Amino acid sequence: MIRNKEYWIARALQRENEAYLRGVGLTAKMFQEYDRAAKAIRRDIGDFYSKYAGKYGLTYDQAVRLLTRKEFQEWKATLGEYIARIAAEPDPRVKALLTAQLDALSTNSRISRLEALLGQIDLKLNELWETGVAQMKAEFGETFREGYYKKVYDIQSRAGFIHEFAKLDESVVENVLSYPWSGAMFSDRLWRNKQALLFHVRETITQGVMQGKSVATMSKELSAKMGQSYKAAERLIRTETTHFHSEADKAAYNAAGVDQYEYIATHDARTCETCAALDGKHFKLKDAQAGVNYPPMHPNDRCTTVEYDPDDALDWYNSGQPMPENMTYEDWYRQQVDAHGSGYVEKERQKSYNQGKDAEQFGRYSERLGADAPSDLDAFQEMKYTDPDAWSNLKSFYSYKGRVPEAAKADFDVYNRIKATGFRGTIRVPPAAIDPSTLAFVDAHGSHHGVTLEQAKEYVRTARFSVTRRRWDGVKTNYYSPTGATYVNEEGKINTSFARSDFDQSVEKAMEVFEE
Repeated sequence: MIRNKEYWIARALQRENEAYLRGVGLTAKMFQEYDRAAKAIRRDIGDFYSKYAGKYGLTYDQAVRLLTRKEFQEWKATLGEYIARIAAEPDPRVKALLTAQLDALSTNSRISRLEALLGQIDLKLNELWETGVAQMKAEFGETFREGYYKKVYDIQSRAGFIHEFAKLDESVVENVLSYPWSGAMFSDRLWRNKQALLFHVRETITQGVMQGKSVATMSKELSAKMGQSYKAAERLIRTETTHFHSEADKAAYNAAGVDQYEYIATHDARTCETCAALDGKHFKLKDAQAGVNYPPMHPNDRCTTVEYDPDDALDWYNSGQPMPENMTYEDWYRQQVDAHGSGYVEKERQKSYNQGKDAEQFGRYSERLGADAPSDLDAFQEMKYTDPDAWSNLKSFYSYKGRVPEAAKADFDVYNRIKATGFRGTIRVPPAAIDPSTLAFVDAHGSHHGVTLEQAKEYVRTARFSVTRRRWDGVKTNYYSPTGATYVNEEGKINTSFARSDFDQSVEKAMEVFEE
């Protein structure tokens, strides 16, 4: 079972890349949050100008006037809502920082319009930080768990024997997540990043108002500041991902009885001199120290380690149960852990590998579907990779919404039920938009099938759905209401109209969908 050293070095680099891809997925999530916050801030600034600007724009004097009593009460109500949300925060460190920030905002008995705006933005950036910490904690925890089990599996595969080892205790995960390995926890580093962003945002807005800049100009400047802050967050995520992956390796070494490791640098044009100098050197595990002889050595580090044994004969090679040569990580994982059921690992791996693309796709779906989209990226991926029926339905709804932007999810469900009756044509629920008041019969006759022009218009006004069909005599859009139908041609003229008593069986079946 023992393969050559180069194979296991390649395997270690592969595992590091898997962790890197998890980090890429997390940065995609973070980008969404930054983008959402930036849009919200731009809306706040736009609303601020719309509310307070005079005939010749917004002056600084207008901006610094005190809030009216009513406006101040509304501002305090906003703070009250935020207080309630902080109270539900489970992380005591996060709660403490947010509470301190909130106290600073709520001390003044009277504040200016500009201060209220900046306070609103403070709260949004706090939410951005809070969400980021939660996402990081969840993802870094998964990076550690997955890295630990994969490293133990690789060690045992190299030995050719399956060994008993300590199942990963969640307290170990929590301890690793809360240890300030670089002098500060990732949440503290992200907080400092957020505070720097807050300073620049407040500066940009205040100076913009004083200098009479337009909303568009300030929005552009704010986008640049948000972009810089996101890049800092991205760099933090990549470094912390490497750290937690390396700590998982260390925990696995301890579980397997490995007492020495070999430093493995990623060999490409971006490899720094420090990492290149450490490549191939081995150290005692007890002496491992991040930034000295163990990854990460620096921000954006992509190096890793592998167990070191110059004789290829570690003590544990000669113990345990022989491992079948064709045993996959998934097989081993189910055998050793047996906690999540069949296919769990493969599903999670697929989600991790595709997270960047899925994040972009989720963004498109969220923009189009709004509240009808899955609540977050995790829910989106869970549906995509575990529930094929729900995923197929969501894709269809997304496509339908592209054709019928005003459609709600309930409309789409009705559309599917009408379609299932065998109704032919391009169905729209709600019906295609048209102004009934502009309609007239295509000929000079006063009625069709005993229907007056006003009745025909009423059928259009009360239509539950429409169907567009291309026929030999042109394209017609048919409007169906509970009381009758009206057919309108491309010129906006009524070709025919008739009461419900003249509906054929297919139309009746479709109409019954609305009446069930």
